[in-house]
Amino acid sequence: MDPNKKYQVTFVVASQLKVSMPYLIGETVSNADKQLKDMGIKTKLVVLDIPKDEDGNLQEVKYGIVIKTDPAAGDSYTQTDKSTVKIYYYKE
Repeated sequence: MDPNKKYQVTFVVASQLKVSMPYLIGETVSNADKQLKDMGIKTKLVVLDIPKDEDGNLQEVKYGIVIKTDPAAGDSYTQTDKSTVKIYYYKE
């Protein structure tokens, strides 16, 4: 660069969303998904296989209710272009 010449410099400031994960277990999947999206968080819904008891019978589960999230409640989460919060649930 020529020290006697004027140059235009442009700065781009980007920030990433950082949150503490809310407790969503027991919420409906649609409410949990909406709550996270309203916070600016990308989500991925993950349907779990219904567990079976020792006799091979399907166990009783609540459908459409959040079983767990990844990351878990209370964990720090930073939203990036490639990151998502996984919401696990059983689907009928």
